[in-house]
Amino acid sequence: MKKNFMAILLTVFAVSAMAVTIHDIQYTEDPEGNSPYADQVVSGVEGVVVATGYKGYKDNIYISSPEGGAWNGIYVFACGDTMLVPGDMVSVTGHVVEYYGFTEITGHFNDPYYDQFSITKISSGNPIPDPSVVSVEEAQNEAYESVFIRTEDLTVAEGGEQDEYGQWYVEDAEGNELQIDDGFFYLDSVDPEIVVEEGDHFAAIQGILDFSYDEFGLNPRVPEDIVVNTENDNIELPVNNVTLYNNYPNPFNPSTALKFSLNEAGEVDLTVYNAKGEKVKTVAKGVYGSGMHEIIWNGKDSNNKDVASGIYYFKMRSGRYTGSKKMILLK
Repeated sequence: MKKNFMAILLTVFAVSAMAVTIHDIQYTEDPEGNSPYADQVVSGVEGVVVATGYKGYKDNIYISSPEGGAWNGIYVFACGDTMLVPGDMVSVTGHVVEYYGFTEITGHFNDPYYDQFSITKISSGNPIPDPSVVSVEEAQNEAYESVFIRTEDLTVAEGGEQDEYGQWYVEDAEGNELQIDDGFFYLDSVDPEIVVEEGDHFAAIQGILDFSYDEFGLNPRVPEDIVVNTENDNIELPVNNVTLYNNYPNPFNPSTALKFSLNEAGEVDLTVYNAKGEKVKTVAKGVYGSGMHEIIWNGKDSNNKDVASGIYYFKMRSGRYTGSKKMILLK
């Protein structure tokens, strides 16, 4: 009986000891860069969502400790929650995996510990940590894997234009190169398209540092993460302080959430149209503050009558920004 009691105590201790921080998971002195928690299930890992939509999937997210900095960011693969947005504070339990040298907590259904994975939103609207300003050399460092970083005074390297895989290269004044990758968007997928050419100069580029095919890559989250030197008139990036998200759920019945975020306060007009382009209802109009906003559309028109099943569009205008998304009402 005493032996059984001791075994239970040891088990309880082992489980409780696995409640760790992002820094605990990422900090390593291993020459290969492997986490000391690799192949273990950790619980209660808290962090602020810094980016979502990595590799085209909304539930691939990056989280950071509130203070940010070296060893304080981690990738959560297939977390299963597509409604998370930057600024959400979450708690994660899951299996730590070294995916070809890239540390992640995985929620993928093929993982042997999938049944132990969970993610819980604790709060919303939290500040995102400022990017760590690092040199190009420092950006080739395990300490900044999955961290929100910024590197400055960059020039598109010789032959460094975007290739067929969405990658391009910049260099600093000493000729040290850094890969800029397409984890969140292709240069030619935004409107207007971003075109970079050898010799173009950027004041700074910021984003999430990943590791793939034995190479670190900096992934801008949005076009605004690429900061143009104002003295260079040859490069034009979209002026876009607005993000319009897909509605959820979609298809929906009877209501759905329309989300948008503003980098700064501004006038907003958010209107629903039917498939013929006819106005159904303006669901938001006026001045909104910076941050994330959610509008619920209840499937009714401007006369408060239920609309029929079918395809609808919600279109947003704010300053110079215009964007639209498709949604389906299915009764």
